[in-house]
Amino acid sequence: MNTPSENLSVILCQTCGNDQPEQNVAGIRGLLDNTDTAGTDLVVVPENAIYRGDFIVAGYDPPTLEQHLDTLGSVTRDIGICTVWGSVQVTRENGIYNTALVIGADGELVTTYEKIHLFQLFTGTNSIDETSRFAHGANPATFTLNGWTIALTICYDLRFPELYRVYAGADLMLCPAEFTHMTGKAHWEILLRARAIENQCYVAGVNQCGMNEPMQVLAYGHSMMVAPWGEVLAAADEDEVCLRSELSHQAITDARQRVPSLQSMQQAVTWSNSH
Repeated sequence: MNTPSENLSVILCQTCGNDQPEQNVAGIRGLLDNTDTAGTDLVVVPENAIYRGDFIVAGYDPPTLEQHLDTLGSVTRDIGICTVWGSVQVTRENGIYNTALVIGADGELVTTYEKIHLFQLFTGTNSIDETSRFAHGANPATFTLNGWTIALTICYDLRFPELYRVYAGADLMLCPAEFTHMTGKAHWEILLRARAIENQCYVAGVNQCGMNEPMQVLAYGHSMMVAPWGEVLAAADEDEVCLRSELSHQAITDARQRVPSLQSMQQAVTWSNSH
């Protein structure tokens, strides 16, 4: 196992996407062009980074993985920084998956993660049911960058600590998202900080902002980087912005030594709902 570098520099790119893929890619490039990216190790963009809308109603056919890589591999190579394309819609033989693509600075695919928990919100006028559009993913995924173990989740996954516990021991957990304004205002920061405290690692939430015009759903923004002790290191508001954080591996070590909760877990206990 590679010894992790002491520091990792991460940019969270909060965007207000639409249903025009070329505009969204150009918007992300524009935000990065106006940001000091020197020395950056990792860029993360939100869920629905390339297409934000109802692809079924619009008649948009999501690309295959290979088609995405043809486009985003070239873009990432131009950026010159390993990039997590928070999620894109990927057509596979057995369905359409909400998929995070990790592409290295050389433009080559590092790994993928298919969203396991599909969002459902039932409020009447703005109900959302991703199970009508996507197939469920089934496999957690991590990758290594500069010796850091980085875990992948997407949006609604944030509400399921069981998934994050599968990643116990990771250094950084990512949650690209399109949290709505209603759910985000109530739960976003609380959940991000809880996942960081539980797992004593960095947790990054990078959210869409502004109105999803095709679906008439307002996103919350407020992307943030949370440290292993639970404090918010950096946070955005509700506008498009690149948020840069310098992460320290020593902070992970310190948190885990101070309260060794990952070692305190009682693995042999069988929990039951019976009383």
